[in-house]
Amino acid sequence: MNELLMLIVPTIPAWSVWETDLSTLCKNAVDFRYPGKWATIGDMEYAMQICNQVRQAIREALKLPKNQLER
Repeated sequence: MNELLMLIVPTIPAWSVWETDLSTLCKNAVDFRYPGKWATIGDMEYAMQICNQVRQAIREALKLPKNQLER
């Protein structure tokens, strides 16, 4: 995800704030697949918050409705 982010940042520099968050999401996406590793409720809430923020920013940049019900 960070590779894609670095392609976008020259066009939308404000999105660079997500670099650390996206790195954490990618790391956790791999780590929690293995025995002995698990996510906490806090990890899940953090991931959902970042995903929702990124999704909303992308929808706004593409001038899409805030949610799919707003057509």
